[in-house]
Amino acid sequence: MRTDALSALPPPPRVKPILTISAILVLLFPGVAAAAPIWQDNFDSDPDWHGGYPTPGGWDDSDGQASNFATKDNVTHYAQELSSGGRTPGGKSLKIWTHSDFPHDRSYMTLYNNTPGSHRDIYVRWYMRIPVDLDWTEYTDYQKFWRYNFAPAGPNGGNEVYFNIKYSSEFPGDLYVMASLIDAFPPPLITAAESAALKDGNWHCLEFRIKLNSGGRSDGIAEAWIDGTHVRTQANRSFDARDNSVFTRDGFGFGNRSSVGEVWQHAWRAIELDDYVLSTTYVGPSGGAVDAGAPGPDAGGGTPGTVLDLAVTTTTSSTATLSFTEVADGLGQPARYDVRYAPTPIGWGTATEVSQGTCSTPMVGSTIGALRSCTVGGLLPGTAYDFQLVPFRGTLQVDAVFGPLSNVAQATTGIGPEMDAGAPDASPRPDATILVADAQVIPPDAGVPGAVRDLVVTATTTDSATLSFTEVDDGSNHPASYEVRFAPTPINWGTATQVSQGTCSAPITGSAIGALRSCTAGGLSPGTAYDFRLVPFRGTFQADVVFGPLSNVAHGNTAVGPGADAGAADASTCVPGGACTSPDGCRAGTLECVGGEATCSHLTDSPDGTPCPGSGVCNAGSCRYCNAGASCTSLDGCQSGTLSCATGEGVCTGLTNQPEGAACAAGTGTCHSGACSACNAGQPCTSVDGCQTGLIDCSETPSVCGSLGNRADGTACTGGACKAGVCRPCTPGVSCTLSQECTVGAIDCSKGEPVCRAQANLADGTPCSRGHCRSGECEADVAVDAGEPCGPGTHLDSATGQCLPDKVPDAGGPPPLEVGCGCGAGTGAPVAWLLAALVALRWRRRG
Repeated sequence: MRTDALSALPPPPRVKPILTISAILVLLFPGVAAAAPIWQDNFDSDPDWHGGYPTPGGWDDSDGQASNFATKDNVTHYAQELSSGGRTPGGKSLKIWTHSDFPHDRSYMTLYNNTPGSHRDIYVRWYMRIPVDLDWTEYTDYQKFWRYNFAPAGPNGGNEVYFNIKYSSEFPGDLYVMASLIDAFPPPLITAAESAALKDGNWHCLEFRIKLNSGGRSDGIAEAWIDGTHVRTQANRSFDARDNSVFTRDGFGFGNRSSVGEVWQHAWRAIELDDYVLSTTYVGPSGGAVDAGAPGPDAGGGTPGTVLDLAVTTTTSSTATLSFTEVADGLGQPARYDVRYAPTPIGWGTATEVSQGTCSTPMVGSTIGALRSCTVGGLLPGTAYDFQLVPFRGTLQVDAVFGPLSNVAQATTGIGPEMDAGAPDASPRPDATILVADAQVIPPDAGVPGAVRDLVVTATTTDSATLSFTEVDDGSNHPASYEVRFAPTPINWGTATQVSQGTCSAPITGSAIGALRSCTAGGLSPGTAYDFRLVPFRGTFQADVVFGPLSNVAHGNTAVGPGADAGAADASTCVPGGACTSPDGCRAGTLECVGGEATCSHLTDSPDGTPCPGSGVCNAGSCRYCNAGASCTSLDGCQSGTLSCATGEGVCTGLTNQPEGAACAAGTGTCHSGACSACNAGQPCTSVDGCQTGLIDCSETPSVCGSLGNRADGTACTGGACKAGVCRPCTPGVSCTLSQECTVGAIDCSKGEPVCRAQANLADGTPCSRGHCRSGECEADVAVDAGEPCGPGTHLDSATGQCLPDKVPDAGGPPPLEVGCGCGAGTGAPVAWLLAALVALRWRRRG
């Protein structure tokens, strides 16, 4: 099946390492839009193909030669084939056969497709199955699977991006996948350990995204997914593209190469490829049969998104309110959620699914990107809990497709309210440490104060009760202090009255651990049934208090005073049907006048948020302590506001963000846009290519490596050396040619760029342009004497290279002539002239 249709949808953003609430709203939704394929092929409709020509139907071109085949044990396979055995029953797959019998530089083949449109941001996805016993132990130049050309080429000649599984000495025997510009060697997009896990004989889904950089800028992006799980994002990449560069031609298949004389595969095995998709948006896993034991791909669409901002916003003694940003379900719809909780630390498999409150599983999503709030009920007081959720689509226990687990949110429930009258409290909880005034969690700085379990009322009067209990440790080997409260039966700790009269007035200072302590609570009403309770603590109220568990409840009735009617209202003053309320004002009813008593019956809960005694508000028919208007902060301490009690429980409202870079409440991380981000401000960091150093700056979102300075030119970096703060390709020691022809050159990278420097002299006698090398210099050969080149009476002039006459030696004057002697026959004019000259000379001498 192939598709050439185009739909220019924006690519789904990917999650950054450090996220704030605002960033999460933008970056969290892979699969919000359906994939928009540019080209795809599952090979099932193609005829069997054995390399070379003709090119399989639908593909524009192929390269490699039909002679790229090898025969082993009477079985012949081409370097690349299309044949049966794909992911779906009866389907086919593209196979790359590997064996050392293939020629080292010809065991490859490529299918090409010329891309329509003008794309600078693309996704490519395919399935791959690698045999378990594929041999990666020897040297392979590369195993290339995919390449995409772009045009126009960049300033440095770059015109392609490709994915290789590359062997290197750093990762012997493992896979090394990279996206690269020409000969550059960036950090791995998928590490050797991650890619080695693919070599298990099962089908795995690989997907990559490439976004070209702008001209002259390193703002390109490379991303990778394995089986629908996002593995890594590399931002700030340069592929040497220009502003107008677009992808033009993609190649798929390729094969293996090795250096001359090297082999890397001894077993007769094939790597299989199937379900190739080139798209403008994220594709994700798709349906199809897989081998037994292989991770099951989703039956359509991508993986649900990841919730990274789960937080506890408020707690009561039995509930916790959660908030998070809703994500997509992988098909462009809001995800559903399974929410679980457990006492710290949480283990997902054993955690409890929420069954009380609005967080009950399954929770149906509403709007992708919306900030969702829900409540978990059924919790225990004074207990530290972890909360976690997982997004999914479909039906639980039937066809659910799950996304990744969320982050873990933590909180401690409040102390109280009510325990059953007379029942001893639960065992001490080491994390039940809250500040009553504002319900902020106070981490213990020592142990937790002990639990009082023997509180009793030993005597009463009309307005007082005498209590006794055994004193306990405050958690630091000192006697604890105590706060005592009372209320008409039944007691609710949050709305109970703190003892302010008598020796039980809070705070009671402890005397001795293990001592039997007695005190009196005054200010009571006669003829009334009361409950009493206390809490041990250390520290100072409203400052650094650390509480232990609530005690058991002690019960006592005050005596009837003179003239009292045992607390019963006089029926003569009762108006049947009149309005009445419960003692705390949180339940309303009508009066009944029966047997001389007025009884408030037919009670219904007052509206949540109705004021009740003791700075409280009504919630579900009970009065709860709530300090309305008090300052409060979000759980992570990165937002501040005021406490509202309008709903019947404290909610921090009117939130404003804390200053950027402020410390989080937990003491780790800093605040950014109102959320806590773990950021090691000031720690050393480097640029992506390692050629600049700086310090982590947490004032930006996400954090950046700031205050960058260049490393020294020539500093080694991955695949080269640093020059002016950029890693440039340079391989030291590679042979090179110098202008001095009798010397041996080698590349030197100490200046941050390739420089050819002399390393040694060629052997004496090596031929050169003017003759032969001698001591590193090219010298002319000495000429061999081949005899005199000029004739008799001449000689060779060394300055001009011409033959010149030899000089005649001076033999003196001619012999004297005898007077009267006649001249012999044949004497010519020259002789006469000579004689005349001699006569003249003699004549001159005489004169």
